[in-house]
Amino acid sequence: MLYHSVITTPVQTIPENSVYYNNGMYVQTNGSNNVNYVTCTSNISSFGTVWAVFWATGNPFGATSFTRLWYDPSLNQPLTRDCTIITNGNNYLKVYMDGVKVVDSTTMNLLMPAPFNVFLEPQSSYAGQLLNGTFTDYYTSTGENVTVTNLPSNTGRVDIVDSSGTVLATSHVANQIASLNVGQYHFPLSGTIKVYDSSNALITSRPSSIYGGDVYSVNH
Repeated sequence: MLYHSVITTPVQTIPENSVYYNNGMYVQTNGSNNVNYVTCTSNISSFGTVWAVFWATGNPFGATSFTRLWYDPSLNQPLTRDCTIITNGNNYLKVYMDGVKVVDSTTMNLLMPAPFNVFLEPQSSYAGQLLNGTFTDYYTSTGENVTVTNLPSNTGRVDIVDSSGTVLATSHVANQIASLNVGQYHFPLSGTIKVYDSSNALITSRPSSIYGGDVYSVNH
């Protein structure tokens, strides 16, 4: 499954030591009683704003172990960032921040069996001011790949091309099937699916509004 949101946090710093404010998108298992999740989140303190990706595991009463998978240590962090989380809850986790891949693993033991609860949540220990998180452009899809099936036997490759002619994704063909990874892009992805034969001649094309998980079958 793929989950996306644009996350905006309200302040750069908190004028008090030893308190925090977090604002993030959480993908949490609903397949077990334990509180196990992955989140991409802001972390705000008196030192400033840091964006990070955490994996947490725990028991039915809360998370007890936290693993930081990625963070941005640079100064003057933006208050708004674009996050995409892709996971099967088992071994596979990929996270994009502002379209840049920051986590990519197929060997994890996430302990997050599907189905998932997905929620957008601020958390705070700062009592000086009520701080509200803002979340926009939330969507989910069944995956990060576009599949094209029933391809002619002489097909060499399949591309997804934008209106300027830039190739956004490409795939060679195996068993008359092509799989194109589009997880880094914003959905719906406006592009044309183009099918070429082994000599690079165009067989067919189709303009589409594309989401990860889409499956197309070629008629021939």
